[in-house]
Amino acid sequence: MDGKTPYMRLKGKTYKRPLIPFGECIHFLPAPDSGKKSALAPKWHDGIFLGVRDASNECWVGTDRGVFKSSQFTANRPKTDFR
Repeated sequence: MDGKTPYMRLKGKTYKRPLIPFGECIHFLPAPDSGKKSALAPKWHDGIFLGVRDASNECWVGTDRGVFKSSQFTANRPKTDFR
């Protein structure tokens, strides 16, 4: 074996996005839509990571309101307890 991932063999470079397991809780910024929203409404939402679309580098996120596309997301991991 050459130690390369399938992505590296296909694209010739390493994958730059954070690797998040399927089903992990994340914070995400939904893709913009045409609806007008309040300036006080929260922009980031909680959801469940469903996967990444490599062609556009968007991720799919599931919530209780449906499935959303997002280009910005962060893992919602518990903070380290410093004692």
